Amino acid sequence: FRFAEGGTQETFAVVDDNTVKLDAIAFDASGNIWTGGRSANLYRIDADKTVTGFPFEADVTDLVVADGVLYATAAIDGSSGVWKFPIDGSGGIGSGELVIDVTAQFSADALAIAVATTGEMFVGTDASDPIILVQPGGSAETLYPGILQTPALDLAWGLAPVLYMNQGKTTDANSNLIKINTRREGAR
Repeated sequence: FRFAEGGTQETFAVVDDNTVKLDAIAFDASGNIWTGGRSANLYRIDADKTVTGFPFEADVTDLVVADGVLYATAAIDGSSGVWKFPIDGSGGIGSGELVIDVTAQFSADALAIAVATTGEMFVGTDASDPIILVQPGGSAETLYPGILQTPALDLAWGLAPVLYMNQGKTTDANSNLIKINTRREGAR
C-alpha cells in the first residue's frame, strides 16, 4: 500500500489469489519486492507493479535478499528450515536449495533470518536458544547459548555490529526488542 497526499491508502500491487496469505517481504538490488507466505509461490513485484509467481509451495515466515540470493525461512510438510534461491540475470529464481533443516537439527521452527556480509546466516527460531548461527559451509550452532530467551520472531540489522531481535508477545512475557552485538556487519 502507498499513502497518497491527504493520508488515504492506495494499493501498490495485488496478488490475484485470495487464498494467499503474505507474511514476508524483502527488496532486491534492482528494487523489486519479493513476498511470500502460505502459498504455492514466492512473488516478485516489479517497479511497474507486475506480479510474477515462482513455484515454492510452503509456509514462508521471512525473506531476505543478500548478495543476489533470496533466502526464505519456511515450513514444508512439517519440516522448517532455510532455503536459498539465487536471483538470475533476468530477475527470476529457480527451485530453491535447502540450506538447513532447522526442525531436524534443532527441533525448532525457523521464523526469521538475517545474513551477515561474511555469508553467515542468523536464523530466528522458537527453540529455547532462539538464534542459530549458520556458517557458509553449512555447519550450525546456537548463538550465545543460555543467554537469549525464545522466541526470535523477527531479526533486523541495525548499525554494525548490531542485530535486533523481536521476541513478540508471548503468554508469559512482554513484547521485547533485544539488541545483540554479533561482531559482524549485516548484508543489505
